Amino acid sequence: MVGDIIADVYIFGKPYRLSREAPVVVVKHEEERIYPGSAGNTINNLLALGAHVYPVGFIGSDATGERLMDYFSQYKYIEMDGFIRHDGETVTKTRILAGDTHTSKQQVIRIDKDSNRPISKAERDLLTERLADLAPAWTPSSYPITATA
Repeated sequence: MVGDIIADVYIFGKPYRLSREAPVVVVKHEEERIYPGSAGNTINNLLALGAHVYPVGFIGSDATGERLMDYFSQYKYIEMDGFIRHDGETVTKTRILAGDTHTSKQQVIRIDKDSNRPISKAERDLLTERLADLAPAWTPSSYPITATA
């Protein structure tokens, strides 16, 4: 599994008043959860089905990235060596959900965080190396792309 491994952060709260600063609802924080997103979600789904997963992708060396690594490390059938930790922040999509105690929470806003940091040559080389470790017989010329009519 190769792809962008991001963090989906969910913040749950209860609306309890209107702000004096702006015409917006103030939400009292109740709980926060983090789940793997994007390719991380696919990895998570495969693991839940009992598959042995070899993920290859980048995760930041920040606290959010550490939480994702902890999340994945609970599984028995995952090769953690494919996660490449980089110096930037983990890409996140944070969703704020609000609702009363006995109602469904509704998403009120989503905040995306992307470092926009370019991947270095050393990181690209490491990605290529990890892919080669998984498929030593594969080369780009092994599977030429041809057009068919």
